[in-house]
Amino acid sequence: MSLNILETRGCYVSNGVIPHKYRTDGLHIAIATVNNLDMIISMNFQHIVKRKTIKMTSAINTINGYKAIEIYSPMEVIENDEI
Repeated sequence: MSLNILETRGCYVSNGVIPHKYRTDGLHIAIATVNNLDMIISMNFQHIVKRKTIKMTSAINTINGYKAIEIYSPMEVIENDEI
C-alpha cells in the first residue's frame, strides 16, 4: 500500500531530506509523487533542486511504491535554439 501525500512528506522530513521548517517544500514533492507526475521544475535550489533531494526522494518513493520523480531547474528543460 502506498503512502498518502502527508505521509510521503513526513518520510522526506523524518529522513532528513527536507528540514522540518521547510516541510512545505516536501509537500510540493509529495503532491507531485502521489499524483504520478513525471517531473518537478523548480527554482528552489536550497531544498528541491539539489542532488541530495533528488537521490533521497527517489529512494523513499521507490521503497513506498512510487516511481522516482525527476527534478530539474528551468534552465535544464528549456530549449533555446539561439545557443
